[in-house]
Amino acid sequence: VLDLTKPWLNRQFIDPNRAVQTHLMAAQLYSAIENESEAENHLKRANSYKPTKTELVEALRQVNLMLTNRNVLSTGTGFLISEAGYVMTNNHVIEGEGKVVVRIPGQPDPVPAEVIARDEMRDMALLKLTIPEGANLTPVAIVDSSVGRGASVAAFGFPLGDALGTGLKFTTGFVSTPPEGTDNNMILLDMRVNPGNSGGPLVDSSGNVVGMITAKTGGFGVDSYGFALPTSDLIKFVDTHLPADAARPAPEPEATTTAWDKVDKRVSPGVLMILKLDE
Repeated sequence: VLDLTKPWLNRQFIDPNRAVQTHLMAAQLYSAIENESEAENHLKRANSYKPTKTELVEALRQVNLMLTNRNVLSTGTGFLISEAGYVMTNNHVIEGEGKVVVRIPGQPDPVPAEVIARDEMRDMALLKLTIPEGANLTPVAIVDSSVGRGASVAAFGFPLGDALGTGLKFTTGFVSTPPEGTDNNMILLDMRVNPGNSGGPLVDSSGNVVGMITAKTGGFGVDSYGFALPTSDLIKFVDTHLPADAARPAPEPEATTTAWDKVDKRVSPGVLMILKLDE
């Protein structure tokens, strides 16, 4: 059967739906006998067509997503705190086996990152990367601020990795309880938080970082809340481990009104996907 598929690599199909279906079938057959080279050849041919059937468009998307992430062990979020290339994230995002890399918008390949410091108890880590020339990144400011119950806040991150698309995700909510009102000294949030959000910034209506998304409540039948580390932890950690010559951005002036679209423009160039790759 596979011998019969060889001419298909050099044949141009008139019907794009039949082309995609045929090449995906051939790729599946080659994968079954562990001939990955030929399987990838057929996947490349499948990607050269634009199917019109919804199920084939989705099948092609899922296959490409699987190929892109085949060596990805886990994903999370981080945020740039200095133009010198220092990034804050959770320790649980970068711990364990694998190579730590950062995905930068507009760059073809992820950039390696070095773990500079970590705090396992409070789940914090500081990374250092070399920012590629031409990258449009802007660090965000961590402010020494205590957000109170009812404060409007927003979270930036990459929930569920690439399952919802590769773009940055934005979610708003409220502070349910400040740190002193919780057992773990974290900010309790009435906000949607999912795996992949970890390490992302929690910002106020001015676009300043007031916490770092770290966890969520769980359990059967639980309507989940989010947890964020307060800036009292973040600032102490950064003051200890960030080199003195690594400039930090000045906080944004306090906003008189909440304009989340402006906050998004201010914050999003500083939020990055963190990946652990199987080396």
